[in-house]
Amino acid sequence: MLNFNLSSTGKCFPSFVLCLLLALPANADERGVYALQKGVQLFGSNKNKESLVFLNRAVIDLPQEPFALLARSETLLKLNRPKEALINLQQALKFSRYKGGTHSRLGLCYLEMHQPALAEKELELAIRLNELDILRWASWLDYLNLSAAKQNLGKFKEANALRLLGNRLRKQQQVRETREALDMPASLVQAEAAVQVKPDDTYSHYLRGLLRLNAGQPAKAVDDFSVVIAKQGQDPLPHYFRADAYLDSGKLTKAIDDYSKIIALAPPIVAIVDVAETGRCKSSAEGYDESAIVMSDIFYLRACAYRRLGKLKEAKQDLAVCLKKSPSDLEAKILNLDFLIADGRKTAALEKMQRLINENPSDTHCLQLAASFYTRQGLLDKALSTSNLLIRTTRGETNALLCRAKIFEKLGKWTDSVRDYTDALKNDDFNDEALLGRARAYSHIGDWRSAIADCDKALKYTTAPKTELQQLKLAALAHLSKNGSRQ
Repeated sequence: MLNFNLSSTGKCFPSFVLCLLLALPANADERGVYALQKGVQLFGSNKNKESLVFLNRAVIDLPQEPFALLARSETLLKLNRPKEALINLQQALKFSRYKGGTHSRLGLCYLEMHQPALAEKELELAIRLNELDILRWASWLDYLNLSAAKQNLGKFKEANALRLLGNRLRKQQQVRETREALDMPASLVQAEAAVQVKPDDTYSHYLRGLLRLNAGQPAKAVDDFSVVIAKQGQDPLPHYFRADAYLDSGKLTKAIDDYSKIIALAPPIVAIVDVAETGRCKSSAEGYDESAIVMSDIFYLRACAYRRLGKLKEAKQDLAVCLKKSPSDLEAKILNLDFLIADGRKTAALEKMQRLINENPSDTHCLQLAASFYTRQGLLDKALSTSNLLIRTTRGETNALLCRAKIFEKLGKWTDSVRDYTDALKNDDFNDEALLGRARAYSHIGDWRSAIADCDKALKYTTAPKTELQQLKLAALAHLSKNGSRQ
């Protein structure tokens, strides 16, 4: 997760951790992204010297990628090498489509070099630009760093006013912290408050959009991302998130339009999924909140949207591009098997699926995708045996349990389903999916009071759509009423 810490010197440093999810890379772009994510992961673990080795590699493979230059500059700052960081930042300015975040970091760099007048100039420019960059440099940090610069210049009245505003905008960080504590309702309250502090602040709209997206408010999320797009129409980042909101709203054509816009822009790195489960990071097959999104992901997502529209020709074309760009992409390979089956080549598809499992016997992602694939094809015995292997491999990880619980539901084994949902809730006691699934299973076995208890708990703690939970609760209450027993 992205975390921001204010040092005792009054200078604010960002830190961020990405999950390392790519397979061994096959080409320069993939190598660059792999090295970038590994470098950022090490940076987030405070292994700055090791981080720099990978970030140096990333800059070589992605020489015009501002994200790589910014990440290396921040590592250099952590290593107290601001003069070298300054060189990276000046390079980043040549390639950044939006320069606000780079000016933010230049301001911090000049603070480190004890040049407050130059820091003041850069930070004032960053605030005036008010741009969202790929690292989501939070605007409250700009105000606090500018306050430090003005303090050093003896501009005490201005410094105090900026400090007050920065501390009010610190609500942006509180949004992140409450989301990371899985307190979605409180996160939304903080997100609303952050927008109210400064209604034109791009970062605040970005944060609120992501929270709304995960809270089952996709139409409102579209509004926030559209605010960002109005300011940064040529930026792929908000188009990525708005497309996700459109998908959740069932507006597939609009989502495809946003993905097509990104493809036309062709950035090496599209976004960093952050404080949200979006795109390919939102299914139970993925156990992470944050990762780099690259062009192969966009072709995959557009392929899925085309598939939902029934446009298989376009979907296959996009999937072919995805596999060309990322040959080791397991999800793309398995989606391709669905297309083989649609073409009447089921035997070949099943053979390829078994080959993938044999090649990746301990890869939990592969096993979960395989179990879901077999379930879609109605091969429930294979799905169950694969999910059993998945649970043994993960030692009862939540997503593995949810996967098998759903297969038990398909088989009508409701008691077994309750057991897996219960074990999942022991790992994560407010998991919406597990509470809903267990309530559904309890209803099938006639344990109405337990079903109601799960519905009440889920309705209290989730901000996701509640229609099915409410329907389950009403049905359970009706059954209790028929039997002359009320909750």
